[in-house]
Amino acid sequence: MNDCCHTSSLRLAKKMWIHYGGSVANVRRTGEVFFRHPLFAKPLRVNNRRLDVPGKLMSLLNQIRRYQTAKDRTVFTGTPTL
Repeated sequence: MNDCCHTSSLRLAKKMWIHYGGSVANVRRTGEVFFRHPLFAKPLRVNNRRLDVPGKLMSLLNQIRRYQTAKDRTVFTGTPTL
């Protein structure tokens, strides 16, 4: 199963980033935005004037999605049966 996301819309990528627990902050007077997430030590700086999505941002989004799905698979609710 392929868990990769593909989008060319920066607006949709921002919504997905926030949905997965990240934050998006505008950098004043530069036309850039910072994408921050607790899983990554350094924020990603992206040009907000561009309409497409940079490859690095898509790569980080896919890493977050893979981490979330792996974390969801390890969560066990209920009692084990013997």
